[in-house]
Amino acid sequence: SVIMTLALFGTITIPMNDLPDAPGRRWHGSRGVFVRFNMPDHYDSTQTDNILKHYEAFMDTQRENYGLRAVRTRGWGRGGYIVGYMSPDERKWYTTAYHDIMDAVGAPVKRSLSREDALDHFRENAPRFVGVEWSIDRQQDDAQRTSVTLWGQDTRTLIGLSDEVERRLRALPEITEVNSDMERADQELYLRVNRDRAQRQGLDGSTVARALGYTMRGRSLRAYSAGDREVDLRVTTQREDRQRLDQVLNVVVEGDRGSRATIGSLVDVDVGRGLHRISRENGRTRVRVTAISTQKDIGNLATRIRAALDGFEMPRGYQWTLSGRFEEMRESRREMNFALIMAIALVFLLMGVLFESFILPLSVILSVPFSFLGVYWLLYAFGTPLGDMVWIGTVVLIGVVVNNAIVLIDLVGRLRKEGHERLGAIVEAGRQRFRPIVMTSATTIFGLVPMAMGNASMMGMPYSSMGQAMIGGLLTSTFLTLFVVPLFYTLLDDLRLATARLLALASSRARGATPAPISDQVES
Repeated sequence: SVIMTLALFGTITIPMNDLPDAPGRRWHGSRGVFVRFNMPDHYDSTQTDNILKHYEAFMDTQRENYGLRAVRTRGWGRGGYIVGYMSPDERKWYTTAYHDIMDAVGAPVKRSLSREDALDHFRENAPRFVGVEWSIDRQQDDAQRTSVTLWGQDTRTLIGLSDEVERRLRALPEITEVNSDMERADQELYLRVNRDRAQRQGLDGSTVARALGYTMRGRSLRAYSAGDREVDLRVTTQREDRQRLDQVLNVVVEGDRGSRATIGSLVDVDVGRGLHRISRENGRTRVRVTAISTQKDIGNLATRIRAALDGFEMPRGYQWTLSGRFEEMRESRREMNFALIMAIALVFLLMGVLFESFILPLSVILSVPFSFLGVYWLLYAFGTPLGDMVWIGTVVLIGVVVNNAIVLIDLVGRLRKEGHERLGAIVEAGRQRFRPIVMTSATTIFGLVPMAMGNASMMGMPYSSMGQAMIGGLLTSTFLTLFVVPLFYTLLDDLRLATARLLALASSRARGATPAPISDQVES
C-alpha cells in the first residue's frame, strides 16, 4: 500500500504536458520564432513596412542569443509577420547531458536560448508601438495554443460572449496572447428590420431582405433564347447607384397590398464587428478563442481556465468547452490507456499459453504496476512532464519488466516439480536468478542512458523522456521482482489451495461423504 501510495503521489505531482519540447531541451525543426502583426486600420503599406523594419532589426541583434540562422519578414496593408529560423541542435548527447547537469547545479554554460526562452525574451524585450498588436501565431505555434470554443446559434451573441472570454483569459498570468476567430474581422454594417414599422406598412422582413438583395446583388431572369442557344440574363442596379449607404436606404419597397416605403424607414442601422469566418458544427455556430500559454502543466492550466470562467453565465442554448490542446490531450490519453490495457492483456494471454496456468501469469503481471513507481519518481527527479513519449516508453516497458519475473517464476515451478517445498523453491530461485536479473537489467539501463540524457528527437519530439521512463521502471522492477513477485505468487497459490478445499468440501457434502484432506500439490 505504501508503494502504491508513493506511485499515486507521483502521478499527482508530475505535470502533464503535450508540448514536444522537454524542459531544458533545444527546439528542433525548421520553424522558430514566428510573430504575426496586426496594424491599425489607417495604416498603409509604407507604415507597415517601417514597423516591421524595427522588429527585423531587433531580431538581427538577437541572432546569436536565439541561435537564428535566418530572419524573414513579410508585410501587407494592415498586417505582416516575422519569422526567425533557429539552427538545429547539433550537440552530442554527452554535451547535452553536461549542459543539463551544469544547469541543475546552478552553473549554466553559455549557449543559445531554447525556443521557449527565446519566445519569452522576445515578449519582454521586443519594441512596442501604439496601436500595433502582435502575437505568436497560433498556427505556427500549435504546441502552445490553448482554446476555448463557444457554441450557440446567433453570431452576434457569440461575439459578445467571446469578448468576455478574452477579457477573463487575459487576466491569467500564464496567458501571453489571446486571439479569436474575429482577429482579422472587418467592421460590418447591420440593417435590422423594425417589425412594428414594417407591419404598419404591410411589409415583413423577407420582403425587405429581397429588396436589399436585388439592389446589391441583382436578380437572375429567365434565359433568353437566341436561335440555337440561350443567353443568361441578370438585372441589377448600376454600380454608382449603390456606392453609399444613403442610396441603399432610399430604395423604395412595395408591399403585397400596394403599400410603399423606403428601406431606411423600415430598418435600424448598426455598425459592429463580424466574424472573419463562420464555422458550424452539428448545426451550431462555433467561435473559438485561442490563447498562447507558457504553462507547461496542461492539467493545471485547464484548472486555472475553468476557475477564470467560473460564474460566467451564458444564455440558454449557449455553452463553452475547452478545446485545442485539451481536446488533443484527452484523445491522446484515451489512445494510450487503450494501448496499455491491450499490452497487459496480450502479455498475460501469451504467458497463460506458455505456462499453461492462470496463477503463474497473474503473479507476474501484477508486478507491472509497481514498475510505474520508478517511472513517476525518476520523471519527478528530472523535472520531466508526462508527455506522449513517456506513455510510449511505458507501453514498451510492460514487455520488458515481465522478463525478470518470468525467469524467476519459471524456476520456482521447476524446483517444485523436483520436490522442493514452496518456500524453499522461492528462496532457491531468488538465489540463483539474482545475478542474471541484476546483470540483464543493468545492461539495459546503461544502454538507455544516452537516450535519457541526450538530445535525439523525431519530428521535434525528444526521446529523452521515453528513456527516463524506461530507466525508472527498470530500476524499481529489478528490485521489486525479487520481493513482490514471490509475494504475489505465494498469495495466489494459497488462494488456489483454499479454493480447491472449498470446492472439494462442497462436492463431498453433495455426495454425503467425508472430504479427504487436500495436500499442497505442485502446480502443473
